[in-house]
Amino acid sequence: MKLLRRVIYIKIAELLKDNNPKYVDIIVGESIDEKRFLDMYTIIHINKNHEGYEYKDRIINKVRTYFEEVLEAVKLNDKEKIQYLSKNIHEARYTNLGYSVSGSGKGFGKDKFTYLLDSLRKSDAYNSGTISDILDVELYVDNIGVDIISDLVTNLIQDILSEYTYKKLECLNMLVNIVHSDIHYWDEVSRTWGSKKMPVVFYDDKESNKIYNYLLVPYDYTADENQKEYIVKKIFDECIYKLYEKKIFSNPVKYESYIHEYKNGDQVVFKKKVAKLINQELGEGSAKEGSSYITGKGLLGLIEHYEDIKKFIELEIKN
Repeated sequence: MKLLRRVIYIKIAELLKDNNPKYVDIIVGESIDEKRFLDMYTIIHINKNHEGYEYKDRIINKVRTYFEEVLEAVKLNDKEKIQYLSKNIHEARYTNLGYSVSGSGKGFGKDKFTYLLDSLRKSDAYNSGTISDILDVELYVDNIGVDIISDLVTNLIQDILSEYTYKKLECLNMLVNIVHSDIHYWDEVSRTWGSKKMPVVFYDDKESNKIYNYLLVPYDYTADENQKEYIVKKIFDECIYKLYEKKIFSNPVKYESYIHEYKNGDQVVFKKKVAKLINQELGEGSAKEGSSYITGKGLLGLIEHYEDIKKFIELEIKN
């Protein structure tokens, strides 16, 4: 009878003897990723009580300047500049975040960078001038979600993650687990790629005789794979639905079929009815009636007609 070897996974908090990790507690020594994603919508909403808050402005500035360069290169069809901007964009090898090897979203390479740019160019949002930053891309461009944006952003901020990693190990008195490795990052001042030796976590897997290096990522920087759906649903629930509810009740004769009346006389507008009305006004595919939230196409159409929705996104979602 063949005996199966019991696999015992070691997490990085155990390696660092940290009983209260504030970073994503990844498995070390294995090609197993933690299904968390570095998310800009999450980062822009952290406050001083969150882990890694001191790096917030630097991260936002790095991502902003990089994407400004991307948009300019796309606008001018500057192939040489696009090639330069893509040269350090690949799977974020030190963080072990994202999908595992078999996952559809695994890895970010030049193929995915090309896919991102192609999706951007073809999108109604870009062609209408709506896209101004990476947040707009995730919100309005179909098939671009947190998984694709996560590895892109991680490559830009590896110097920040390295600084965070060093400080964390210094506090834990675990600097013995630090080595220095050549790491690239985006220099937001010169708007160029930079590279230098920076601190990373060192792990020597005695069983496999392999060396692994890691960067720590504050858990407060991350979201799960459904982040885009959560954001769009928030916009629908807290803004679009309320706007349409008011619109429907303001003209009950015209919108009679969208109002449900209970036996006691109370009246209500169901979310699925709002979604149905949006599809009738803007065209099928603008809202999902089953799950009652707006699509990228519908959201783009709505902000052209309702200034309040655009203001809500700018003030409550992107700030």
